[in-house]
Amino acid sequence: MKQLSIDIADKQEKMGGLPSSIASVPNLIENPILNTAHPPAPFKVKICGVRSSRDVQACADAGADAIGLNFYPASIRYVEPASESTKAINDTAKRYGICRVGLFVNHASDQVLEVARALDLDAIQFHGDETRADLRRALDAGFQVVRAIRLPTSPLAAEEIQSHLESLWDLPITFLLDADVGAAFGGGGKQLHWPSLADWASRYGRHATRGWVLAGGLDPACIAEAITQSTAKSVDVASGVESPRGQKSGDLIPKFVIASGLGGVDETGRLSETLPTAGENPTD
Repeated sequence: MKQLSIDIADKQEKMGGLPSSIASVPNLIENPILNTAHPPAPFKVKICGVRSSRDVQACADAGADAIGLNFYPASIRYVEPASESTKAINDTAKRYGICRVGLFVNHASDQVLEVARALDLDAIQFHGDETRADLRRALDAGFQVVRAIRLPTSPLAAEEIQSHLESLWDLPITFLLDADVGAAFGGGGKQLHWPSLADWASRYGRHATRGWVLAGGLDPACIAEAITQSTAKSVDVASGVESPRGQKSGDLIPKFVIASGLGGVDETGRLSETLPTAGENPTD
């Protein structure tokens, strides 16, 4: 593979420029929050709900290091686990060295493991009402586990946030913090109260054995502020990089990754990722 090194200015020009809300954000490289050691989460930037190999290419070109395959049938981003198209998406991401996360909502444990093994996934994300035993079984099977925790969007005390995680705190899993929007499984584009998360992270989150991930209502226009206010070092986005809803945007994905400052932007202002460039066939 050859080195992909792209000037951010060139990328912005090709995309027609970034929104003013992003362009006015100070250089994230100087943010001390982002200069601390990254927690052992499976990824830094996950683009969830990809539905084509073209989506994967956009993620690779932008420097995102993870994709989410949504196996929840009720979701607009659902992909059939056994389909040839899903296999192609998964194989493309694997060749690029992108972390592949399978999202499941209240599936039977046997089915989760069957799909995860068939696709050789890197991680399993539980986004429903799964039990501790379900998580433990996935861990014992050798998979990294991401557990979605749905939180109220109002300001919260650190202890209140921790109470949602406490029963699973001893497990070597990654916590994905998303907005609680009632019966729906997913944040529904709603944002969490980021300063509350920063307070929790300073007292509890930094001790999470596999790190934590910020989700809920993130998009290119707000991601820099979200990271600064919450101190998150790993993020997850779905609808925020779509246009129309359910369809990933080749313009919004790079804008999101660049604005996050988590996709390999170095001190020279260049995006450097050891990834094949567009049009080059990735190899193992």
